[in-house]
Amino acid sequence: MAKKSFSFLIISHRLGSAKTVFVPQWFWRFVFFSVFGIVVFCTFSVVQHLTYFSRLKRIVEPTLAENNMLREEKKNFEAKTAGLHQQIAQLNDQLLRERKTHRQSLSFLNGQLSSLKRFSTKLKILSGFKLSAEECDSLGMGGPAMNLDMTDFLEAKTIAEMEDNLRREMREQYGEFQEIWDYLETKKSLLGDTPELAPLFGKLTSKFGARRWKRSRHTEGHAGIDIAVPRGTAVLATADGVATWVGWKGDYGNLIELDHGNDYTTRYGHLSRFNIKTGDRVRKGEIIGYSGNTGRSTGPHLHYEVRISEIPVDPIRYLKKRGNSEASQNGE
Repeated sequence: MAKKSFSFLIISHRLGSAKTVFVPQWFWRFVFFSVFGIVVFCTFSVVQHLTYFSRLKRIVEPTLAENNMLREEKKNFEAKTAGLHQQIAQLNDQLLRERKTHRQSLSFLNGQLSSLKRFSTKLKILSGFKLSAEECDSLGMGGPAMNLDMTDFLEAKTIAEMEDNLRREMREQYGEFQEIWDYLETKKSLLGDTPELAPLFGKLTSKFGARRWKRSRHTEGHAGIDIAVPRGTAVLATADGVATWVGWKGDYGNLIELDHGNDYTTRYGHLSRFNIKTGDRVRKGEIIGYSGNTGRSTGPHLHYEVRISEIPVDPIRYLKKRGNSEASQNGE
């Protein structure tokens, strides 16, 4: 083809005439080498591109794999972080609840300590002890009790300081009570009409002092003891006295209150029915009513209180040995 020339005959179908086109040899060479050069160039470009892409792929593939691994690790880390944030929030809420309960307990203990101090002062007066200037100043204090904020009492800045102050004052108060108690042990006549008989025998379900109420789970003060017994169990007067209240009284439900003289009173709450009426004089061991589930109560039991000058004290201290023994066997 490179050594020959070609002529092309062009015929028009409409006019019936023809034209001859002569193509020289150099033109065919030019076309051949042009096409060959284009093919070689394209082939070279494609090979070079594939080589570069293969090399780039070998370099980038480890990075891509590492990126995928980091992406998965990030996803797992975010999931763990979310779980930790949730746990931290739950622990925060629990800590706040425990702190609130702790503060309420300390507040209650502070109130009880103040009551014990007043009670100690009254006992000292009855026993003939000499009062300090501070105790003399406190004789004129009174009024309803208030739930104070923890920063308002004992002039303490932290809960730890409050606890230390309460412990110190309780130790001091215990020492005073021990001194008075030892003295009163020799004064049996003073305790002649004290409520020392157990009102009934059963399981001790709630002690005197701070307790956690089952329904609300809040800490509150408990002015007596709860003894669980079947409904209708006979309740005995724990000392000679006069019935000053027989009837319904708020959270107590059906309540009997006896005045024993010498500033002693006892209360018997949640009764199902009464065996006496207001104004009756009762003797120690006499049946005054029957246990029940009235008022603020979660089941049949007796709520029993001992008060001195209207200040609640722990009834366990005033029960006879056989009463303490029975209570220990059933609840303590």
